[in-house]
Amino acid sequence: MSAAVDVVIAGHSHSFLNLRVPNRDRAGDKLVVEAQSYGRAYDRVRMTIDEATGHVLDKRADTPRTWNDEVAPDPAVSALVARYREALGGLGQRVVGRAAVPMGHMEPSAPGGNLGTVAARGQRRLAAADIALVDGGNLRGALDAGPITYAELFSVCAYGHPVMRMRMSGRDVLAVFAQEEVPLHVAGPARLDPEHSYTVAANRLLIDKGGIEPLTGAAQGAEAVGTDLEALVAEVERAGVLP
Repeated sequence: MSAAVDVVIAGHSHSFLNLRVPNRDRAGDKLVVEAQSYGRAYDRVRMTIDEATGHVLDKRADTPRTWNDEVAPDPAVSALVARYREALGGLGQRVVGRAAVPMGHMEPSAPGGNLGTVAARGQRRLAAADIALVDGGNLRGALDAGPITYAELFSVCAYGHPVMRMRMSGRDVLAVFAQEEVPLHVAGPARLDPEHSYTVAANRLLIDKGGIEPLTGAAQGAEAVGTDLEALVAEVERAGVLP
């Protein structure tokens, strides 16, 4: 990043940051801040700027916490939420299944309660595919042991990314497995024939943003078959008890 950048206000990773990063040429540094997630804090950056030159003379930041129990709800927003809660009825609290153990989602090699593997099984079934690929980072939450509600699954797949079905050669699928940038949860056969053609399911975000070239190329002829939320709900309902 250019040394001309003085402050970076970061996001997406849900981290807490307030630090200095030296420029590559060691002349000065950048102030990097990030205020966690879900409105739990905010970035407050103060800069002193030379009006004649436009140069930043000083920069500093803090990340104050926000406390929702200290803020009076906005009446208009409260009324809007109440109206939609009534319209949705008991959908969110409908029990879809149960988890025998807590279900994590990030690490494909984690033993036992692996929500990413459940999501991959669901997407494979939804797409009637040979293989399904899921990036655990696309799953926005985990599940506690006990009853699983629709609202909890919605929080896991909060964006309803389309699940795409495509054809790929075994050689290209193996190349996807070999890449190390995005750890993947996989549902499908243990052995693949490089010369055989397979039906593969993956959500649109993984295809577009994962930076995995064989997937990006195969997606040219892909078709949408539903959403990752639909796939996860159906798989939990089918299984009854996870994992």
